[in-house]
Amino acid sequence: MEYDAWSENARLARIDYLDGKLTGEEFLRKIDTMHDLEDYTVDVAQAAPADTAWQQMVAGDIGFDPEMHYPEAVMQLDLGTDDPQWQTCSADDLRRRDQEGHQSLREKYRKK
Repeated sequence: MEYDAWSENARLARIDYLDGKLTGEEFLRKIDTMHDLEDYTVDVAQAAPADTAWQQMVAGDIGFDPEMHYPEAVMQLDLGTDDPQWQTCSADDLRRRDQEGHQSLREKYRKK
């Protein structure tokens, strides 16, 4: 029960931090309820540019949910060949194409 309360408070603090309502130090103070950290000093890091479609979607919406974004399947006409063919792309195919190797944290840590 304590973890659930901490997790919810940390989630809300993260939102405030990302919205610029909290500094990095204030964010750390808020989530360090057990006072494990000796120092709350934070170096400012530059975010890497969002190069892939996947990175741009996640950067544009921190609550981005791929399950809501991708349809079940779509039909695409492949015009890159001499004999164009219709192809059915599943939601997983579309997601993998956009990720270009970037795995979502949801997938990475999903319980199997």
